[in-house]
Amino acid sequence: MYRMSEAPTSYKFEVTVNGHEINEVLIGRHYLKKHSSYMNDELILELVSYLDGRDFPVDSSTSGIDYFAADIEFGEPPKIYR
Repeated sequence: MYRMSEAPTSYKFEVTVNGHEINEVLIGRHYLKKHSSYMNDELILELVSYLDGRDFPVDSSTSGIDYFAADIEFGEPPKIYR
């Protein structure tokens, strides 16, 4: 059963995004509450792999923190994930 207090799951996963080398992906458990029927950690990691080697503009900034967004079309039939 899902509990909001659960810590994110950590995966060793190497990608380069916006010139930054990333070697760990943390996946929060919050997605399980509304999206567990079609979303899982394996799918999230596959989507993250599509970010490798790419550059993305800043989508928004809040309190000095930049946020980025990417739309990835994936699956059969194709579905857009952000």
